[in-house]
Amino acid sequence: MLAGPSGLRRVEPGAMLDQIVTPETARELHGEALRTRGMAVWIVMQDQPAYPGKLMARLATMETTPYVLLADTLDEMRAALPPGMYRSDRTPADPAGLVELWSS
Repeated sequence: MLAGPSGLRRVEPGAMLDQIVTPETARELHGEALRTRGMAVWIVMQDQPAYPGKLMARLATMETTPYVLLADTLDEMRAALPPGMYRSDRTPADPAGLVELWSS
């Protein structure tokens, strides 16, 4: 199982606990996900109920994980994400709040 240091935050009743990670921890988790699962995607969302006014990027592998990065601006978020990934812009079918996807 992926693990990383940080505080936990319940986002809503019945939801998974978010674990806010640093950019350094995000790089470690990303590398571990690639080694153990063969894929890693960071889903960048804006204005989520638990983080109003912030951008949030959640790590997903074969399933969604509790690991999130937070930033105030898109430039800050992009700088915090692990290097060497490819960006996919949102499509009309994506959920509201989705900004972009980053994958390896």
